[in-house]
Amino acid sequence: MKIDETISEKNVVMEKDDPYGFSMKLMDRMSEFGHVTERRNEYMTDGPEHRSFVEFDVVDVMDDFSRIQVSVFMDSVQKTLSMRVICSFDVKADESGFMSSMLSEYYVENIYPAVRRMSLEKIKAVEKFIESGI
Repeated sequence: MKIDETISEKNVVMEKDDPYGFSMKLMDRMSEFGHVTERRNEYMTDGPEHRSFVEFDVVDVMDDFSRIQVSVFMDSVQKTLSMRVICSFDVKADESGFMSSMLSEYYVENIYPAVRRMSLEKIKAVEKFIESGI
């Protein structure tokens, strides 16, 4: 059984004096919500134009089967920073045997609704945190 649900997706464009510094601080502070995995970190200063690309994921494991993932993509040119944030909730359970399928069925019927509700609350907290930092 596999469930992939995108809870929210936001795009923001803003002006920052130091967009790269802001990106690095945001990535550091997001570690409060889970394990941060940096996927891309580029800062280019050739010529008159300064560009940066920072991409990272924050993963919070809810239990053995489910997790929350927040993916952040930041792209800046000079002082203009474009940020895209995707929040998702994933469930993955192996159903290879009889007991595994019974456990998966029990999880979906009894535990999944509570874990999903908790994950939505955590995602709302992450969104408020990002909006307060912007």
